[in-house]
This record gives sequence, structure tokens and C-alpha cells, in this order.
Amino acid sequence: MNISEIVEKYYLGVLREDVCFKDVTTLKVAGKIKYYYQPSSFGNLKKFLRLANDIDIFVIGNGSNILASDDDYDGVVINLNKIPSSINRIEEFFYVTANSHAPSVSNYAVNKGFSGLEFLATIPAQVGGAVYMNAGAYKGEISDVFYMCECLTFDGDTVYLSKEEMMFDYRESVLQQKQLIVINVVFRLKKGKTRVMKKKIKKRKKRNKKEKPLENYNAGSVFKNTEKYSAWELIEQAGLRGYSVNNAKISEKHANFIINCGNTTAKDVKILIDYIIEKVFEKHKIHLKVEWVLVNWSD
Repeated sequence: MNISEIVEKYYLGVLREDVCFKDVTTLKVAGKIKYYYQPSSFGNLKKFLRLANDIDIFVIGNGSNILASDDDYDGVVINLNKIPSSINRIEEFFYVTANSHAPSVSNYAVNKGFSGLEFLATIPAQVGGAVYMNAGAYKGEISDVFYMCECLTFDGDTVYLSKEEMMFDYRESVLQQKQLIVINVVFRLKKGKTRVMKKKIKKRKKRNKKEKPLENYNAGSVFKNTEKYSAWELIEQAGLRGYSVNNAKISEKHANFIINCGNTTAKDVKILIDYIIEKVFEKHKIHLKVEWVLVNWSD
């Protein structure tokens, strides 16, 4: 059976063909996806993975932090948005489905009087993607509060990973080297003062709106910071703030953001990324590393 027949025969969710990455990512660029699959439950996702063999799979959440190429993707992109999300607490442990909206999880924890996830309030991602990237902001990151997670292999088997097994590093986890799909996450938090945490989040959101180009299509911070310097500082000192390749532009607000000024292409964005890396190295002898996930690129 082909992919369409599998999903239809076993009522495994919704499958669409020829969906564009442009329509499911925050940067609004890139080519077509052969199959776009939205399972109706984690059980159906597991069954799908067991039945669908020898296919390329990419899992997408909110669509941030992703740059797919303009070429058609001859595989399956899986989105978990049609699965009901949930957040539950038992004492200091928070059980969260991977398709939960990160800011919503942050708000839930704060309202329950628990601290540690305030940084997620400004990250427009799903929890699964945040764990995959060991996302962070304002000196907090996933690894600070992560306890364990439940994953599915691309063959549909269940795997549990502890914090040690996740091998967290700055914007890195073992998930980037393994073919695994996060479906559930457990965080371990500490008690905090709700009023203080809400005030902190409000201040950070105000700062984000002022300093980052949230009004433009973007995919979040492009480059990882170095041990000594912020990426935006290195880019700005190389004289690149506002530089553009056609309609792909380095933001005037924040030099570590590339914005889509209208009908840009993934190719233009990639050319701009490579140019930034080249010019920063010329200026500082520092090689910037891309934070985004690059999908369907041959090089």
C-alpha cells in the first residue's frame, strides 16, 4: 500500500498532498511537500510509522527555526496539531504532550506557582521542537528543567530518554542525531511566586516586541551565540545590519534575524546566511553556526 492507502484504510488522520513549506513555516518560503500527514492520535502515529516503510520523514511543529529548500520534498512531513494536547501536574512534575504550545505551558506552570519555564513564554514553538533544540532564552533553557521524554522511532517503537541520555548542549540534543519523534515530555520544576514570575514574563514580552522583528515573517534567531559573543554583535560589527539579498533581509531591529520582505525564496535566504558566515569570519575569524534546522538541502 502507498501512503494515501495506509492513512485512508486505517483511519489514521488527515493526509494532504502538495502542501508547501511556505504555508506551514514561519519564514514563509520553500518548496512543495509530497505528503503532509496529521495523525489524529499518538496511537495512530505509531501505527502509521509501523506501516509506512522506507520513506523520508520530517516532523514539524509551529514551523519556526526551519529553512527548507525551494526543491520539492519527496517524503512525509508529520504535524501533530490535530492530536489533542495536554498539560498535567503531579507535585513538581509536569507532564506535557509534545504538541503543546510552549508559551501556554509556561503560563500553566506559572499559574500553578511553579518556576523554571518562564523563558518559554517568548519562544513561539511547540514543546517537542523546543526539546529537540534545547531551546532557551534569558539564561534559561530546556535542559535546566527537563526530566525525561517519551519518543517514537521511525519504525513506531517506543523509547524513553532520561536527561543524561539526551546529551544536552547549547541548542543541541541527542535527538538531532537520532530518528526519534518526541511525543511526551516531563519537566521537574521548583516552587515560585506567581506574581513575580508574571511580572518577569510581561517585561520580557515587552522587550521582545521592541527588540525583535515580530511584525515580519522570520524563523527566529539564525545563528548560535559563541562562548564570548552574541551572534548579533558579530553580524552588526561586520557592517551587515539591514543587508539584503533580494527580499531576504537582515533585520534592522535585530541583526541575528533574517526577515522575509515579500516573496523571497529559500535560495535567497541561504545565500544571505552563507554571506553572513563569510563576512563575520573575515572580520572576527569566528565561524558562526546556524541554529535553524536545514531541510532538503543537497549541500
